[in-house]
Amino acid sequence: MNNRLLISSLFLVFFLQGKGQSALFEEYGISNGMASSKILDVDQDLLGSLWFVHPRSVSVQRGFEFQVHNLNLPISDSLVGIIIRDNSDPLVYSKNGTIQRFGSSGFKEMKVSRKLRQTLGSNSITEIRAGRGGKLWASLTNGGLLQISKDQIVDFRFPYEKELRFYGLEIDDNRFISGELDTLTNQNRLIVFAERKIFDVPLSLSKKGKRSGLMRSSESGFYFFRGVELISFSERGILQREFTEKNIQCFLVDREGKLWIGMKDGGLLCYPLGMEDQSTSIRYLGDEDVSCLYEDESGTLWIGTTKKGAYSFEQRLTEDYRSPNVFSNADSAQTTSKAIRLAYDPIGSITGQSTNLERDTSPPDVFVTGLRIKGKDTAVHSEYILNYDMNFFEFSFIGFSEFQELFQYRYRMEGVDEDWVLTSRNLAQYTALAPGNYRFEVQAINKSGLWSESSEQIKLRIHPPLWERLWFRALLISFVLLLIALGVVVWLRAQRRREKRRVELNRKISEMELRALRSQMNPHFLFNTLSSIQHFITVNKSKEAIQYLSKFARLMRTILENSKKSEIPLRSELEALDLYLLLESFRFKEKFDYEIVIEDELDQDYDHIPPLLIQPYVENAIVHGMMHKRERGHILIHLKREEDMLLCVVEDDGVGREKALEFKKGKHESSGLSITKERLEIINSTRKSNLSVKIIDLKDDAGNSLGTRVEIYIPLED
Repeated sequence: MNNRLLISSLFLVFFLQGKGQSALFEEYGISNGMASSKILDVDQDLLGSLWFVHPRSVSVQRGFEFQVHNLNLPISDSLVGIIIRDNSDPLVYSKNGTIQRFGSSGFKEMKVSRKLRQTLGSNSITEIRAGRGGKLWASLTNGGLLQISKDQIVDFRFPYEKELRFYGLEIDDNRFISGELDTLTNQNRLIVFAERKIFDVPLSLSKKGKRSGLMRSSESGFYFFRGVELISFSERGILQREFTEKNIQCFLVDREGKLWIGMKDGGLLCYPLGMEDQSTSIRYLGDEDVSCLYEDESGTLWIGTTKKGAYSFEQRLTEDYRSPNVFSNADSAQTTSKAIRLAYDPIGSITGQSTNLERDTSPPDVFVTGLRIKGKDTAVHSEYILNYDMNFFEFSFIGFSEFQELFQYRYRMEGVDEDWVLTSRNLAQYTALAPGNYRFEVQAINKSGLWSESSEQIKLRIHPPLWERLWFRALLISFVLLLIALGVVVWLRAQRRREKRRVELNRKISEMELRALRSQMNPHFLFNTLSSIQHFITVNKSKEAIQYLSKFARLMRTILENSKKSEIPLRSELEALDLYLLLESFRFKEKFDYEIVIEDELDQDYDHIPPLLIQPYVENAIVHGMMHKRERGHILIHLKREEDMLLCVVEDDGVGREKALEFKKGKHESSGLSITKERLEIINSTRKSNLSVKIIDLKDDAGNSLGTRVEIYIPLED
C-alpha cells in the first residue's frame, strides 16, 4: 500500500511539474504563420519586431501576425543567422557566404557576397558578427577568421598564430566572436584577446568542429563553451569548469544575471545564480533541440528550436538593472550594457599584457572510493572475477589536489564506451553488462584544464553462464546432432522398409499384370496360326499343312516356355520371331520375304529382353503393310547396340499407315499393339527404365509412301 502511494505521489509531482513548465512557455510555429518550425537565429529591430531565421526564409513578427520573406538560395546553401545593429537594415547570411540586406523591396544580395564565396572555397561560415566601424567578422567552420568590409575581405591574422588553435576576440564594446584556426598545433588552449589583455585558458576537449561561444559574465568575468565544456574565468583564474550532458549550441546571461544554456537535443538549462552556484540549476523543454536564445527589450526570453519553432518565456525583471552585452557564435542575443571603450583597434596588430591566470599546475589525482555490485557495497580491488548475474555496477570516485576545488571527470568502460564520458558527477553506472572482459578507467580535471596523468583502473571479468560457455554449447550441439542423427537413421530405416514393401507389392502387381498380358498374347498367336492352318486345309494343301503344323508346334512350345519368364535371352526371342516369320511366309506366299540382321557387338546369349516384344510390330508390318501391296514386299529386322540400349528396327516397304487405315475400316482390329503398349508402360514403371518405341512413316520426295519404320529402344543391363 505504501509503495503504491509513493509511486502515485511521484507521478503527480512529475505531472504537475510538466504542466507547470508548459504553462510558462508559449509556443510559436507554422500554425501561427511562421514559414518553418526550424529556427536558426533570432534578433529584434528598433521597432520591436522580432526576426526569426529559417533555412531558406525569414519570419518577421509584427504585432500578432508573422510576415514571411522567402529567399532565393541554391539548393546546397542555407541561412545561418541574422545581424541587426543600431539603426542599420537587417542582414541575413548563409553558410556558403551569401549576405542579403533587407530594404523596401525585400532582401537583396550585397555585392561583397560574390567575393566572399570565392574566398571561402570549400570552407563555410559558422557565424558572422558586427564589429566596430560597421565591419563584419566571420568565423569559419574549418578554421579561420575573416574581416569583411564593403569592398574588401581580409584574412585576419593573430599574433603567434602557429601556436594558436582556439580564439576569442573582442570586436566591439563587450562584443565577442570565437572559433578555431586551421593549424597543426597540439596546444589545447583558448586565447582570448580583450581589453588589451590576453587570456590563456586551457581546454579539456580538442575535437575539431565543435560549436563555441564567448560572452561576458560580469565586468571582469567571461563564459565560454565548446561542445559539452562550459568554463567561467576571469583575471583571477578559472572560476568553474563543467561538462553538460549534451552539446551546447547557445547561451545567454539575462538582465538578472541568470545563465541560460541551450543544448542540442537536451532542452534548456538555467542557473539562476550563475554558473558558480550549480545547486539550483533548472531544466526546461525536455530534449528539445535549442538552437538560439534572445532576450527582447521587454525582458521576454525567446528560445528557438529546430523542430518545434520558438518559445517565449516572460520573466519578472528587477527595476533599473543593467547587465553586459551577451554574444555567442550560436545566437544573436544582446542586452543593454554599460559602455566600456577599448583603447585599441583589433583590425591591426594586437598588443597588450598577457594575463596569467592563477592556476593549479599539478595534475590532480583520482581515486575510486566505492563500488556497488548488484546493489551491494564491495571492497575496492584492482580486478574482479564475477558470475554472469553480477553485472550491475556503480562506481564512486573523487579527485584530489593541493587546491580545494571542484573537479570534473571523464570515464569509460573499454568494451562498452567508444569514447570518454564527460561528467560533473563523481558517479558512473553500468547495467546488464554482457559476459566478457572489461576495464573501467577514470580521470579528473582541475580548473587549469589539467587531466590526471594516470587513470584509476579496475578490471572486470564476467564469466558467461553455464549454457553460454563454449564447452557446454559444443556438448549440447553434439548431443542435439546425435539425437538428430539417430532420428534420421530410424526414419530412414522405416522409410526403406516401407519403400521395400511398396516396391515388392508393386512388383508383384506388375508381374501379375504382365502375366495377364502374356496370357492374352498366347491366344492371339494361336488364333492367327490356326487361321493359317485352316487356309492350307481349305485349299487342299495337306503337305504344306503338315509342315505348317510342325513349325507351329515348335513355335508354340517356344512361346509357352518364354511366356513364363520376365526376360529371355535375345537368341530365344529371335528364334521365336524367325519361326513366326517362316510360318507367315508359308501362309502368304509370293507376298513378302524377310531378313534378320544382327550386329556382332550383341551377345545373343548374354543380352536379355522381355519376351514377345518385337513380334507384334512384325505382325503389324505383315498384316497392314504387306497384305495390301500388289507386288512382293520385303521386311527387314535389324538389331544393333547403341551405348547401353538395344535398337531393334522393323522396316517394311508396304503401303504405309495412311493407306492401311483406309483398308482397315470395318474389319477386325488387331489387339497386339495395344497389349504391347500396356506392357511397355508397366515395364518402365516397374524397372524404372526408358524403354520406348518410335514409328516413322517412310516417304519419297514427292510425298508418296515407301513403307513404315519402327524403332524399338530396349535398355540392356550390364
